[in-house]
Amino acid sequence: MALERLCCLLSIIGNILDCDEQHLMGGYVHQMEEILNRRKVSSQVSFLLQDIVDLRKNNWFPIKAEQGYRPICQQHGGQNGEHAGKDRGTAAACAQF
Repeated sequence: MALERLCCLLSIIGNILDCDEQHLMGGYVHQMEEILNRRKVSSQVSFLLQDIVDLRKNNWFPIKAEQGYRPICQQHGGQNGEHAGKDRGTAAACAQF
């Protein structure tokens, strides 16, 4: 549950944290990659972690932006707090919280 919430938070403010504290964000992403490599988490958490790693590698824009995806900063600004993103699962997971 904690990793899911971390992914939700980073999908929303990761780009801001990465601008201010790049050295810290690099450490966080490295730890996420280590968790992914050890394969000791559920597939849902693995996908969420991989989404964050992929977002950071792509400067916090979804990889499939050319297919109608919006920048991460626009995905979470929908009406009534709804998540409008279509990434693999981060927005859907965040909607649960």
